[in-house]
Amino acid sequence: MTSTLEKTVINTTQIKLKKNFFFDTSILSPIAFVEEGQQLAVAVENWERFLDQMDRHHPNFADTDFTWIWTPAVFLELIGLGQIKHRLRAQIFEIIPIEWRNFVSDQEILSDAFCDHVAKRVKDFLLKYLPANKLYRQATVHFLRKHQNHRHSHLIVARIKRWAKDMRDPNHYKAFAKAIFLDTMFRYPFIDLKKIEKKDRLQAAKLWAEVMGRLTRVYFDVRALGFDCSALGLFSEINRIGGCLNSLNPDQEKYDILMRTWDDMADTDSINFALLGKGQQPVHIVTLEKRADIERRLMCLAENLREMEVRGFKTNFYPGTVTIFSQTLEEAEIFSVQEVIC
Repeated sequence: MTSTLEKTVINTTQIKLKKNFFFDTSILSPIAFVEEGQQLAVAVENWERFLDQMDRHHPNFADTDFTWIWTPAVFLELIGLGQIKHRLRAQIFEIIPIEWRNFVSDQEILSDAFCDHVAKRVKDFLLKYLPANKLYRQATVHFLRKHQNHRHSHLIVARIKRWAKDMRDPNHYKAFAKAIFLDTMFRYPFIDLKKIEKKDRLQAAKLWAEVMGRLTRVYFDVRALGFDCSALGLFSEINRIGGCLNSLNPDQEKYDILMRTWDDMADTDSINFALLGKGQQPVHIVTLEKRADIERRLMCLAENLREMEVRGFKTNFYPGTVTIFSQTLEEAEIFSVQEVIC
C-alpha cells in the first residue's frame, strides 16, 4: 500500500514545470507582421528562421509547453502606442524649480508630498491618454487592420486581441494602468539638476533622494505581493542620485539613459525577468538587443539589489538565459544570466 508521503512524492515528480519565455517586441514584430510595402513571404521566412534558431538553442521549442510572459509594455509597443512617451514627457516630466521648491524648507524635506504630487500627474496622464477604449480601438482596428499577419503568427495576433478585449473589463484595465503607473514612477528622473541653479541643487538632490527612498519601499511592498514592476530604472536612479549627492555635477554619461527613462519599457521588463524570474522560476529572454547592453544592465540591477540587502530589503534571484538574434534572424547566441552576475 502506498503511503501518503509516497503519494505526495509521486505526484510531485509527475508535475512538469513549464518553461517561461519573454519575447521582446523587436522579435515579435518581424516574425508576425508584414510592414507596409513588405512581401508576405518575408514575414514567413523570418518565422522559419526564428524557429530554426530557437530549436537549436532551446531543443524541441516548437513542441514545448511553455508560458509566454506578456506585459503591458509589450502590448503598448506591439500596437504602436509605445511612442506615447514623447507626449508623456512633454505633459508631466518637466518639473520646474518652483514646483519642487514649494516642497522644500530649511527644517524638513517634504518628500511624501512631492512624491504624491508627481504621482497624481502620472495617473492623470494615463487616464487621459491611455484609456481602455483607446487601447481596444488601437489594437483591434487601427493596428491589426494596418499590419497584415500570416497563418503561423495566429498566437501573437490572438494574444493582442485578448489583451484588447480584457481592457474593457475595469479590473483588467486597473491592473494595466497600475503596471504602467509604477513603471513610470520608478524609472523617470522627475528632477533635472541641470535645470536648477547650483545653489539649490543640493536641496533638490536631497528631496529626490527621499522620493527614491519612498519608491524603494513601495517597490518591495508590491513585489512581495507578486506584482511585477520595473526595478531596473528605480535602482539605476538611486545609483545616479548617490553620484549627485557626492558631486552636484555628476558625469551623466555613466548612467544608462534607457534604464532611467520611458524610452523602451519592454526592454526593462526583459532585464527584470531575466534576473528575478517569475513565480520563483527562471525566465528565458529572446531579443535583438546588443549583448553588451544587456550584460551592463543586468550587472547594474544585481549590484544595486545586493546593496539594498544591508538596508533590510531582500530579493531572491532566479536567473534565466538570454537568446540574442541577429537582425536577419539567421543566427542567434545564448548565454546564462548567472554567469553575468556572479
